[in-house]
Amino acid sequence: IGEDGGDRFLTMEFIEGEMLGALLARKGRLPLEDVIRYGLDVCAGLAAAHAANVLHRDLKPENVIVAKDGRAVITDFGIARAATREELSRTVGGIVGTPAYMAPEQVEGSADLDARADLYALGTMLFELITGQMAWQGDSIVTVAAGRLLKPPPDPRTVMPNLPAPVAELVLKLMARYRDDRFASAHDTAIALDGLVVAPASAPAVSRVVAILPVLNLGASDDLYLVDNVNEDVVDLLSVVPGLLVRPRGDTARFDDPRRDVREVGRSLGADVVVDGSLRRLGDTV
Repeated sequence: IGEDGGDRFLTMEFIEGEMLGALLARKGRLPLEDVIRYGLDVCAGLAAAHAANVLHRDLKPENVIVAKDGRAVITDFGIARAATREELSRTVGGIVGTPAYMAPEQVEGSADLDARADLYALGTMLFELITGQMAWQGDSIVTVAAGRLLKPPPDPRTVMPNLPAPVAELVLKLMARYRDDRFASAHDTAIALDGLVVAPASAPAVSRVVAILPVLNLGASDDLYLVDNVNEDVVDLLSVVPGLLVRPRGDTARFDDPRRDVREVGRSLGADVVVDGSLRRLGDTV
């Protein structure tokens, strides 16, 4: 924050990437090693905010960006508040936050929130990244918010029975009903996360090498953005299918030509299967 010639300005880092919520929606759930890596980044961000006496109060996958360089960055401090009793008692006044991720004390409208409210939200977020399901579900906002006041936190092993016990116990500790039972700080949480030993997922035996050719645009040049999205979605979806090795887009981009010979492309890329296609948009129909 600065001032120049009487004009005040705010500068922020430009972060190019994808919202963690969008990444989760695309992949269903994330590998444990990725969850731990993102969790450590979020802990670092929370630790910095808490050191400045700022609570986020609305931590969730939609408020975390996974940058192109692989790091996770917390964003949207729109309802953040200084973590002082005077400020909280003046500004909270009611329930503020997203019910699915709010700590019990937030649901109760407590005026003395501290860093452990953000840690609770981190726990619910880790639950969702690991299992692909929200920790607290219900037919209404009231049901979702009240569930954590009446029931113990859900164990992620009910969704994933093979989840390592230390991982499940860390999530449950973060989501403890009473904040004194949670980690004391984001730093302590990071130490526990970093101490988890998770074996990387073993890659399945590759049975087919697949080359996905760039989708040909048979419509107007304005539709190129749509073609690019289709290309990316198809590659991403097939890349997570066990038994398939999908050639990266960089290998197939040079074949964006309507005169391409699909068999020759397959031979040059060493692919068992070649996916070919075109797209045309007519009005609202694709």
